[in-house]
Amino acid sequence: MSGMQSSMDPYVLFWDGDCAFCSRCTAWALARSGPSIRAVPYQQATDPPMDDALRRACRSAVHLQLPDGRMERAGRACLTVLYLVGYRRTASVLRLPPLVWCVEIGYWVVARQRAFFSRFLFRT
Repeated sequence: MSGMQSSMDPYVLFWDGDCAFCSRCTAWALARSGPSIRAVPYQQATDPPMDDALRRACRSAVHLQLPDGRMERAGRACLTVLYLVGYRRTASVLRLPPLVWCVEIGYWVVARQRAFFSRFLFRT
């Protein structure tokens, strides 16, 4: 699994710092991940690793830089985060085709309707 940590370097999560939904999801993950994930709003990330192409891509999807430098995005990045916060079996099963395709579709639906889903997922 590409989400398994092989070094002491943290995974770096690039997320939309202007989005309340993204902020809450990131806070949830960080509260459970310990030092394995470092979260940086993509608007505040430095170059490198943030460049113009990655900045454009981060506008539409969360990105996760793995300790080896590879990048995951959208649903697959979320599955790796779930793996890191302790949902290992669930994340591993959902990474298998055709389930991973459903995860990606679900990610894009939620990403485009963040305000709507925020009302139901993050009630206070």
